[in-house]
Amino acid sequence: MEKRRDRQTRTESKTRLVEQINICLDSGDYSGALDLLRGTAAEFPNDAELPELEKLAQDGVKRKAEADRRTSSKFRTKATKKASASPNPR
Repeated sequence: MEKRRDRQTRTESKTRLVEQINICLDSGDYSGALDLLRGTAAEFPNDAELPELEKLAQDGVKRKAEADRRTSSKFRTKATKKASASPNPR
């Protein structure tokens, strides 16, 4: 009976954790998802779902960093072009 209760508690705990992780992933908070995932391997050692969620979060962090890099590069390029353009005298 106690083992069953422990198993049910662990299942409920994991369900809440996965819900929180999915909320982070859906909102683009990939770092938040990774924070939630840290240490879950010890708590849920044979779980197949959590490593998949971690991979999604890591991929999201990489995509976000690349998008930020490209955006910064575009702004730098525009600023450089604007600064080097000579005004049209009238």
